[in-house]
Amino acid sequence: MAGKIFLNYRRGDEAGFTQALYQRLEYEFTSANLFMDVEGYIRPGDDFVEVLRSQIEKCDVLLVLIGPRWAELLATRASDSNDFVVIEISAALDGRKRVIPVLVGGARMPSTGCLPKSIEALSRRNAVELRPERFKVDCESLIASLKVQLTTIEREHNSQLEKLAGAHPRSRLGRALAAMVKGDEEVSAWADIAASRDVTAIEAFLSVWPDGKYAATAKGVSQN
Repeated sequence: MAGKIFLNYRRGDEAGFTQALYQRLEYEFTSANLFMDVEGYIRPGDDFVEVLRSQIEKCDVLLVLIGPRWAELLATRASDSNDFVVIEISAALDGRKRVIPVLVGGARMPSTGCLPKSIEALSRRNAVELRPERFKVDCESLIASLKVQLTTIEREHNSQLEKLAGAHPRSRLGRALAAMVKGDEEVSAWADIAASRDVTAIEAFLSVWPDGKYAATAKGVSQN
């Protein structure tokens, strides 16, 4: 099962829950499929908004950890257009990612009125709760749900690739797309995708190997 999970959280708001959840998810999904401290990906001179959006684009699910001080801390950053938490949630909502609020420390879902307009839709997302006295059980329930959702996302993605491959029967492009569904080697797939110069196919290639050997080249080709 493929799929990447992004943990969105506010420093100073139930950090212990955040670390405990990350460790449990890491055990289940491995660190390669998790993003949490995105600051480590931001180099001197990078546009951090672009970096954040790029990392969100690679993920399938965004977990928004909401503790008792979340709304209060959000309010203190109301005039800050560079609030990492808001940027990440906004990018996920705009990208139609699966966004799941995770309530910790007895927190309640924030109302629409206390949210910036760019993330108002968060208030309509069904939340899960991680309770201190039932943390292990609640984590298991969340993990089971994530597995189902990631499997569904993977099937939908493969279905799209298969349809695209079917539109190019008996061609190098069609064979490359079919190979991507099977998870075949990136090198052989890129050779045929690059030869086709098909923008849709290149975007599909990037969705399968966003950090692969040919990702930078594919991005360059798709932008020209």
